[in-house]
Amino acid sequence: MISISKTFYQSVLLLEIFFVSINSENILVFIGIHSSYSHRASIEPLAYKLAERGHNVTFLNPERFHQTKRPNLTEFCPPIVKVHNDLVHDTFGVAGLKSRLRSKYAADLIADYGRSMFEVAISGCEATFRSFEMQQLLKTTNFDLIIVDKCSISDCIHALGHKLGAKVIEYQGLGMLFPWDYFNYGIPLEPWRIPMFDVAYETEELTFLDRIKSMYSILRWYYVYQTVYLEGLDKMTREVLNIPEMPPLKNLVLDVSLILFNFHPSDHFVKSIPPFVVPAGGMHLQDSRKPLPRDLETFIQESTKGFIYISFGSIIKISTVPPKFVQVFLEAMESLKDYQFLWKWEGEKPENVSSNVMVQSWFPQQDVLAHPKIRGFISQGGQISVQQAVHNGVPLILFPVNGDQDFNAKRLRSAGNGIDMELFGLTADILRDSVLKLVEDKSYSTVAAKLKRMSRDRPMSPVDTAVWWTEYVLRHDDTRFLKPTTKPWWMILSVDIVGFVAFILFMTLSVAIALILKARQWYCKLLLESKVRLNISIADAKKKLL
Repeated sequence: MISISKTFYQSVLLLEIFFVSINSENILVFIGIHSSYSHRASIEPLAYKLAERGHNVTFLNPERFHQTKRPNLTEFCPPIVKVHNDLVHDTFGVAGLKSRLRSKYAADLIADYGRSMFEVAISGCEATFRSFEMQQLLKTTNFDLIIVDKCSISDCIHALGHKLGAKVIEYQGLGMLFPWDYFNYGIPLEPWRIPMFDVAYETEELTFLDRIKSMYSILRWYYVYQTVYLEGLDKMTREVLNIPEMPPLKNLVLDVSLILFNFHPSDHFVKSIPPFVVPAGGMHLQDSRKPLPRDLETFIQESTKGFIYISFGSIIKISTVPPKFVQVFLEAMESLKDYQFLWKWEGEKPENVSSNVMVQSWFPQQDVLAHPKIRGFISQGGQISVQQAVHNGVPLILFPVNGDQDFNAKRLRSAGNGIDMELFGLTADILRDSVLKLVEDKSYSTVAAKLKRMSRDRPMSPVDTAVWWTEYVLRHDDTRFLKPTTKPWWMILSVDIVGFVAFILFMTLSVAIALILKARQWYCKLLLESKVRLNISIADAKKKLL
């Protein structure tokens, strides 16, 4: 019996190993230029889980690596890509801060940022593909699937997928789709309800002008994407990847197998999306809290009414702002003695920091946000930070700088979970009053608690959802049945139908006007003839009387 049992379990083990081996695939997870540590943290759980399930995962990212080695996982980054990425961070982070300190939100700032990112994306892809490390990887490894971070605007991966014969899954780490996605993938367009990220709307009910701006923004971005970006990228990839016979890149981007979407209704607008756009919002989120370091816990427990956490993310270096602005924060925090403040700060520690303020270059953010004594989070409004705050029921004060941050801030303000503010014109009194409003007005904590329950109540974890759909793509040769039929932009917007109806109405109106004018002309002529005949009759009558 023991022998049979042992043989049975050995057989089961061998079968398990056999099936894992035949199902394991070579997967490249690609994070391109202009990615942040948040981008890495967002997609990292998917890469790790796929490796755990036996797939051979190569993880290319320009951000910091974890020292722990994992089976089936290889992390690498060409040095030139790291240099390029750091330069982009320094340029756009500092430029964004300076712009927002000089003036309030302006769509032109976002538009300039976007146009520059297209240029950076092309040069970043070229630097990656030309690097020695990438060239060696492509010589030694054949990939079955590429998962690419859409936030880094790396459409060049579709050319690489064509060269390798690999399927492509896009991961959208932002809570919104790009304007060109609607046209590329037949996703329902809703500018009447969901504003574009560069439209400074004031209420969730968009005004007529807001809707015009949203529609204009979509068409403008799509035009720039198609003409400036894709055409330049097409030319570069043909040369660098040595695939002159490649179909037009604008056609290859339409062949994406799946889009994993870092979205959940608790932290963003509800969207109408087709089956191949899979919501897997918050793969980075933790459901349990680890104990904080002892010094940090002791500092928090010294607070009378709780603590506020301050972090502007991994790209925005708040230490680069003028000392006058730093003083605004220091004065506001010093005046709120009942609260402790944790301030994530890069660089040399500022002077005259109050005893109720702890300044460090890094905090375990998710564990801090999950702490029972936290009362608020002051943030730049990046998608990852927003999701972590929502998941832990923490209301926010948001100072957006660039990218999708204004969009996120206004969305949370509309939901009642945050206060949307400007760096421009900020004073210590304004900041202090805003903090007091956030912690004393119970409506914010009530909404935050509601959104927390929504975020945590799911049929399946985001990571498991993403893994299941990733392996679904690997199991099936074709996923086109999940996608709407792609049509030209003018057909998606029903321009031909609207034009046809307008033409019919115009022709009907023209004919009606022509008939009315003709009838009027006929009536006037008839009236004139009648008048002439009457005059003749009167003249004849007068002659007879004479």
